[in-house]
Amino acid sequence: MKFGKLLAACVLAAAVSAAGAGAAFAEDMPAAFQAAIIVKIFNQEKGLSAKETVKLALVCADASACSALSDEFAKLRAAGSAKNLEWYKSSADKFENEGADAVYLALPGEEAVSLAVKASQRAKTLSITGRNAEEAAAKGVSVGLDIYGGKPRILVNLNSIVKEGKEFTLQFLTLVKVVGK
Repeated sequence: MKFGKLLAACVLAAAVSAAGAGAAFAEDMPAAFQAAIIVKIFNQEKGLSAKETVKLALVCADASACSALSDEFAKLRAAGSAKNLEWYKSSADKFENEGADAVYLALPGEEAVSLAVKASQRAKTLSITGRNAEEAAAKGVSVGLDIYGGKPRILVNLNSIVKEGKEFTLQFLTLVKVVGK
């Protein structure tokens, strides 16, 4: 499925699940949407899409957040969508030295996010979050995922992407909201 079609399907699903809500504020994206979009995002980053295996470190303060995402990745792998993805639970002080290609951050507090962002930039590891996405992307996380006004939204901090040594396709960049410094 092409990235645009996946995003359209997620928009429809989110609209159905949020029917009647219509609120224009950001909320965390469900783990199933996050997992599907993360897999597609990896296909849109030139270095990651060329890798035989993509290693994703899951760094979560709340174990249930990592477990939910891990369960969704397992479902995608079983369906054949995440064949080249390996994921594992890690911590903010360890992922930098574990050879991760990307890191999913679900950390509370500005200081924890800031330290993890610095580590991802040193390690040239793509940083992604689905928690407080707009604020986190503005503070340096490369990719944030949330639901805004009942629709999935991808937020990208272009400066952080450059610092992490990543290069996304033009197709992907036309679908996102650019935030940050």
